[in-house]
Amino acid sequence: MKKNLFTLFFLCFCFTQSFIDHANAQSEELVLKKIDEKEYKVLFYKGFTTSKTLQLSADDLKALTVNSGAGHVTVRGHDSDVITVEADVVLSAVSIKRAVRIVEEFMHLSLFREGDKAILESRFNFQKRNDFLEAINPDGFFSAPARKIDLVVNVPKNLALSIYDRSGDLEIADIENDLTVDDRSGNLHIKNIHGNLNLKDSSGDMELIDINTNNGAKKMVKINDNSGAINLVRVNGNLTLRDSSGDMRLANINTNQGVENMIKITDNSGSISLENINGNLNLRDSSGDIDMRNMNGNITLRDTSGGLNIGKVDGDLKLTDSSGDIRANNINGHFTLNDSSGNVHVDYVAKNVHVHGAGSGDLFIKKYDGKISGDLRKLGK
Repeated sequence: MKKNLFTLFFLCFCFTQSFIDHANAQSEELVLKKIDEKEYKVLFYKGFTTSKTLQLSADDLKALTVNSGAGHVTVRGHDSDVITVEADVVLSAVSIKRAVRIVEEFMHLSLFREGDKAILESRFNFQKRNDFLEAINPDGFFSAPARKIDLVVNVPKNLALSIYDRSGDLEIADIENDLTVDDRSGNLHIKNIHGNLNLKDSSGDMELIDINTNNGAKKMVKINDNSGAINLVRVNGNLTLRDSSGDMRLANINTNQGVENMIKITDNSGSISLENINGNLNLRDSSGDIDMRNMNGNITLRDTSGGLNIGKVDGDLKLTDSSGDIRANNINGHFTLNDSSGNVHVDYVAKNVHVHGAGSGDLFIKKYDGKISGDLRKLGK
């Protein structure tokens, strides 16, 4: 009985609060206005918005660190020596009066200098809630949609950049220095970066375009991705990529050739497409089809499951395969094969062929210019 009375009291209280509304309200220098977007009109909640501009001189600064919560973040490099931030705040509350209180007590938005580094912080912090309504989990029952702060950040392009993003899409462009990204959720789009990259992504698709196209051979690109598709186009530098789930496409990748300078890919699940790769490649794949075209460099490939289609390799190919059919042509180097299961069809090998194991499927090597050796019991004619 008491529980039902409490629920009824709570609903009536929220319903009463929903009628306390004005055209706009003031929170320090921020003016909140009501919006009609449906996604913020849940149960007793209405949507409200406000905006704020931050600026900071970049004189004597070497780097910018961005710590952002929920919201879309866009970072662009520019030629000015001033960091500017345009912040659009969107939130839900039962009334505009309560929206003002949420902004005043729970929103944290600041841009400040700390030594030779600038720090931008943007988030709602509900860790110390003492208000009855706001004590409810914002992501739980009878709750408002998550509050968010969308950011557009213009930063001097020569500053190093570190971004720690909790939720929402992230776009970064036109940076001529090192970039570090730790992204928990949301799609990631990075374009026209000239520096070392270190990317950690938990969830969401990732796209990198025009990375180190000016001076890329000696740069490092490190990617650790948990979930989501990956698309890399015109990326220069030594590349290390670890992926747990999602399809992967790499095109026009260039790196130094050599034992220590190479492309290293570890993939757990998802298809892989590689085209116009210039550099030595070490690829370990657990599941999913692999398609390679126009590979310039030595390739070491370990594949557990999925079909392989390999076209034109200007270098040696060392292939260890557990399951799935293999088709390869125009291997302009040595070819080494260790296969457990699946058919193998090879059209042309310019140098020697060595078969450690032919497996349970058919083995056809149409033409080779060097010597052939190893386990040839299944070699067809």
